[in-house]
Amino acid sequence: MAFNIRLVAIFLGFILRLADGRVQLGGFENVNPTHVNGVQLYEGDILLTEEQRKQLLDRKAIAKVSMRWPNGQSGTPVVPYKFGDELVNREAVEAGLAHWEEHTCIDFQEITSIDPAKYLNFIQDSGCWSNLGMQSKPQNISIEKGCDDLGTVVHEVGHALGLYHEQSRSDRDDYVSVLYENIEDDKKINFEKAVDNNHSVPYDLASDMHYGSNFFSINGKNTITTKYPLVQGLIGIRNGLTHYDKLLANTMYPCISKWMQICNIATNPCQNDGYVGKDCQCVCRSGTIGTHCQTVYQSYYDSLISPCSENVTTPGPVTSPSYPNNSPAGVRCVKWIQAPDCNTVKIKFNYFKLYRKEPQCVIDRLEIRTTNLTVGDV
Repeated sequence: MAFNIRLVAIFLGFILRLADGRVQLGGFENVNPTHVNGVQLYEGDILLTEEQRKQLLDRKAIAKVSMRWPNGQSGTPVVPYKFGDELVNREAVEAGLAHWEEHTCIDFQEITSIDPAKYLNFIQDSGCWSNLGMQSKPQNISIEKGCDDLGTVVHEVGHALGLYHEQSRSDRDDYVSVLYENIEDDKKINFEKAVDNNHSVPYDLASDMHYGSNFFSINGKNTITTKYPLVQGLIGIRNGLTHYDKLLANTMYPCISKWMQICNIATNPCQNDGYVGKDCQCVCRSGTIGTHCQTVYQSYYDSLISPCSENVTTPGPVTSPSYPNNSPAGVRCVKWIQAPDCNTVKIKFNYFKLYRKEPQCVIDRLEIRTTNLTVGDV
């Protein structure tokens, strides 16, 4: 069951965000164990080695080439893996690995006989977590029941390949605001910034590696808000690899240069953050078209945000999706309502209903921002 809401907005001048929170509040990181085998998880789901804890390597993509998975006989990276117990959701894991293989040159090979010295061992432990990059010995990836959706599996495998969280980038303050007053005191370290090794790949609010709006919230309010209001619903969705996730992975390993060599292409012909793919054609970001991605017809995020998100500048009704019926599960809407000069705000709720169920945390949420576009009340 989802919320039904109908608003009559007359020259409104605030941000209204409607979010169907049909997932655990705060994401799986928020309910993960704090420690695994006595070692504290870093940023909620990363199991660092002692050396990594001391050095806190450059973020976004791990700097040490020795911690990236090496090439196999085919000349492309090979990542051996196995299932460490019968509890783990094999179908979900295999779907996540297939997603990585579809969009990169990385080859995941299941171990059927003698175990190599280094491989991924998928288990169902408490929570969902992974090591960062390739380790010097077999490494566990925990995929607990309840966080075995595609985006989460892709996320944890991303850590094992060497990817940090997106909001760890040093340039994140240009795109998001971190509201430390809403973060649990012992979790504020999860929001630290560091020098990046991002291979010149742009910041991606939609990245599968990005935190969500209220991760590690102490009061249910947002811990991260976007500078551009209409994209608030994108962060933390994790439906799989975005264009810039693929661009980063294919640059760092490096798949693109190998594909260009196979395709006999000396210089990347793709424009506007496009890149040469395995079929020798340009892989274009959303908002661009053309053989070489040369035509920009809208911004990167325009086609990614929910169809129910909009910038409202004239009086009239504002409704939730499917009103008067229940909104579909997982819908996130942002209504950025801006009043003309010399006008003020008047709002009338004709019908209002939110659904909340505990302890399963099936939650509908309404957030209204008034004087501050980055801070709102739930």
